[in-house]
Amino acid sequence: AGPFHKRRVLEAGYDDTVTTTIYTGRPMRVFKTPYVLDWEENRRKEMAQLQEMGVPAFVADVQELEGGASVGTLQQAETRTQEERRQGVELSGRAHRERGVFLTGQCAGAIGDVQPAGRIVEEMVRQAAEHLRA
Repeated sequence: AGPFHKRRVLEAGYDDTVTTTIYTGRPMRVFKTPYVLDWEENRRKEMAQLQEMGVPAFVADVQELEGGASVGTLQQAETRTQEERRQGVELSGRAHRERGVFLTGQCAGAIGDVQPAGRIVEEMVRQAAEHLRA
């Protein structure tokens, strides 16, 4: 994960993630964003119709935007809600990044620092050995 993603994980609480199917048609846990919550709270019927056809729900917004499914358009579709697009809301580059899709686990709220995987494994082995000796 990049530095921005890592920072988001460190700042996350236990309630900052949600499981959604809008991107793949299969459940995945991501950070809550206005866009994801818009689909989950206001567009469930549309989501179900699209997914029944085998189309990930977010594609509906990509197709609505000028230019089709280009990379820039995809990023735009993933960050602004329908209402924001209707109102002509423009987001800063930072706001786009903050609202982007970041996969994460619900346990993100328990993470207090970023460590190399080797250090984490060493600590797990040390703790397991302590418990086995006790």
